[in-house]
Amino acid sequence: MSAEYDATEFVDNDFQAASKPGYSAPVSAPAAAGRAPSREEVDAKFGETQQKLAELKRVQEELERERASLEEVRRRQLEFQTGREETIQNLTRASAC
Repeated sequence: MSAEYDATEFVDNDFQAASKPGYSAPVSAPAAAGRAPSREEVDAKFGETQQKLAELKRVQEELERERASLEEVRRRQLEFQTGREETIQNLTRASAC
């Protein structure tokens, strides 16, 4: 009832790939050999994240200024069109008399 032993049946390909020279762990993994990241690595990552956050905030503020400017232009255009229509109506009414 026992089958012949197949050596390939119990092969861990991930382990074999990791043990080969030149293998690099995935970027998301902590530092090599499963150790926790050092204080310097955490500080560096924190600094990079803070810089990215500051840049994103700057871009957000710039976009908000642009949006406010476009809203002001839209408001002025609407005001201009309304005033022009009223002027045309008044002139038409005045010339009909």
